[in-house]
Order: sequence, then C-alpha cells, then structure tokens
Amino acid sequence: MNTKLFLTTALLTAWSCLTAHAVPVVVTSRAAQAGNDSLLWTDLGSPGSSVASGTTALSANGLGVTVSNSNSSSFELRVQIPTAFSSWSGNFTPGDPVLWNSPSSGENGPTTLSFAAPVLGVGFNIMADFYGAFTGQVEAFDALNNSLGIFAYSGTSNGDSDGSAVYFGLQDTSASISRIVITGLTASSVPNDFAINQLSLNTLATAAPELDGATATLPLTMMLMGWLSLKRRKTT
Repeated sequence: MNTKLFLTTALLTAWSCLTAHAVPVVVTSRAAQAGNDSLLWTDLGSPGSSVASGTTALSANGLGVTVSNSNSSSFELRVQIPTAFSSWSGNFTPGDPVLWNSPSSGENGPTTLSFAAPVLGVGFNIMADFYGAFTGQVEAFDALNNSLGIFAYSGTSNGDSDGSAVYFGLQDTSASISRIVITGLTASSVPNDFAINQLSLNTLATAAPELDGATATLPLTMMLMGWLSLKRRKTT
C-alpha cells in the first residue's frame, strides 16, 4: 500500500475517533438510569429559600453541579406534600425535595445544569407548574460546547402526590455530557415554569478527561511527524 495514502487514512481515522461522541439515549425511569451518584436540592438550603442563578451544589460523591437560568432569575426550594412548610402540591413522590424555576422572580429562561466533570448520564422527574399535559425538550452539550442532541419529553402535571411526574434521563457510553439545558414547556403562559426533583447521576470513578483542542491534536501531530521523518529517510 502507498505509504502516504496509508498514513493519510490513519490520520483521518484518528481524528474521527478523537472528535466523535456517542449520541446519548433517553432513559424513562430512575430504575433504568441506575445512577451511582445523586444530588438532593435541599443541600442548597432549607425549603422555601431562594437559590441564585449560578449556584453550585455538590452531589453525594462530590461532583459539582451548577444550576443557572438564562436570564439570571432565581430558583426556589420546595418539598412535595405532605409537608408542613414550603410544600409543593404536585405529582412528585411525597417528601421529594424539588427545585422550582420560580416565576415569582420574573419570566424565566431555560434552566442549565453544568457538571464539573463530564458524566455518563443524568436524570430527574419533572412537572410543569400548572395541571394538565405538557411537553418540553432537553439539549445536551459536551465540554467543547458541541451539541450532543435535542431530546423531547412529555408528561402530565396534577396534584396527586403519587410519584407520577414524568422521568427524563439521558445516558451515553463516553462520559461526554458536560451540561444540559432544560427548556420549552408548551401549553403554558410561562413556558419555563417547572420544577425538577433530585438528580440521578451516572459517573465514572476515574473518568477520562475531555480533550481540549491542543490535547486532541497531539496524537495527530506525532503521527504527522513520523510520516515526515519517514519521507525524509526515503528521499535521502
């Protein structure tokens, strides 16, 4: 085989492997998510308290998760009834701590969850702050801000306090999910008025670091140097 053609093919193959990510798949139950880490929103404060956009919480295993709103409005902590204080009258499981994208601070934008290290998966139950059917979407991004896809969800909100709030999760095989953006509730005058309960997270004990541009090109540079060296030996 022609040496130049072989090395060119190898370079292109290496670049494809370094830049490609598996597309996450949607998970529809917490059991299927099978998370090995979790985050309870009450770690950010007591029920009824406000949470500023940009606040970072730590998961049970110490992963930083930053919650933010696109227009910097705040969130509010609630607990699904029956509770005696700051109750949430929805269809989460009784006692669930929830993070409400509170409309009391003004028209809210999409909610972003950013992870201190890329994760294999993340999931939560979600409900709109109005009773009835709703739909929405979640977009996932890698550490280089590449979109990993936009994924739809749908559910029904009610006040039954029965754990029937729809579960939405994502999972992939390459620990490439660095942040997700939750957006777009339909059939509502306040499209981003919703609440989510505790996060289930799938993490690697020792996750391979996400490659930045310089690191990703290092193997390619080494291969190119080898090809140039081989070419010089053939021409001398």
